[in-house]
Amino acid sequence: MNWTRYKLLIFTGGVTVVVSGVLLFWLLSSAGENEELRSEITRLTSRETTLRAADPYPSKENFEQLQAAQATVAEKRTQLMEAVRERQVNPPQMIRSRFGDYVKTDLVPGLVQAAKEATRGGEQGVVLKDPAFGLQDYLSGTLPESQEIPRLMVRLETMKHLSTLLFESGISELVRIDKPEEKVPDGAPRARGLRGALPGLAGAQPVEAEEEEDTRSRLEKQADRMFETVEFRMEFRVYEDFFWTVLNNLMADTNQVAIRRLVVTNGNQKIWPDYLEPVMTGVSRSSSNRQEERRDRSRGMTDLERQLNRMAGGEAPVAEGRDSGAAMAGLQERRQHITGGDLLNVVMDVVVYRLKAETPETNQGS
Repeated sequence: MNWTRYKLLIFTGGVTVVVSGVLLFWLLSSAGENEELRSEITRLTSRETTLRAADPYPSKENFEQLQAAQATVAEKRTQLMEAVRERQVNPPQMIRSRFGDYVKTDLVPGLVQAAKEATRGGEQGVVLKDPAFGLQDYLSGTLPESQEIPRLMVRLETMKHLSTLLFESGISELVRIDKPEEKVPDGAPRARGLRGALPGLAGAQPVEAEEEEDTRSRLEKQADRMFETVEFRMEFRVYEDFFWTVLNNLMADTNQVAIRRLVVTNGNQKIWPDYLEPVMTGVSRSSSNRQEERRDRSRGMTDLERQLNRMAGGEAPVAEGRDSGAAMAGLQERRQHITGGDLLNVVMDVVVYRLKAETPETNQGS
């Protein structure tokens, strides 16, 4: 047989068989994929038909119930906020021409009288370290600007409320109730003047301050939108049992009071450890210890020795009792005790949160 004559025919037949096999395999694979695709299309079409024929969700009844529930929540929220606003300190309206009389004849004298009548923690009332309550400038005739008066009235009336609460709770001495010092954290950026910040730029155009990115959380932003804060540093002396009364009354107050910082030390510095330093304003450990030593020496003296010591030191004799010179903080019956008669030095930073007036901005997101 002559293979050379049929070589082309054999080669062509072989190629045709291979191509036919490949085409047959491709057709079978495509048919399977097409069948799966048709099945998926049929399923989706059936699902679409079912969804179109069903009632929409939420249904009309569910939507109406949701609206009713939202209306109820909004009503309860409004009632709650109104109750909070009614019970928080609401200062009277004040004009600039009457502000001086308000401080001189109403606010400060009223607080001084309330301190004198609060005899729970001392027979002579509450001893006031600063009878002017930090308002000496206003007592001497200085008047604030008119735009400052509303916020200042909020602060003064809140101070009056907190002072009265302390008096009624049984403190023995009020050292200070004022705005706490502002401390700049280490590494915090400090404000720079707009003009003259750099040499040779005295006549240059003011440089706009760079806006800092607000990194507060959503909750902090919402709290700032709804509340305004009034901060106080309160320093007072009180017996331990009355100190618990102070804390209970602060927590039960109708105003939203939060304690941010609390430092409590025994008024008797002789029992302090070496590392402890005074925190209360105007208290020096060395001077206090010297006073305690003089008092201890005088306790061991007879009446005659005490009188001779005073005359030798140029001091005039002072009668003991209610009418003696400067008032002493505390109760006489507790001062006579060997133990249990020490006052506590309390330094407390508090923040009073006040709901802002109802505005579209404060209602946003509610």
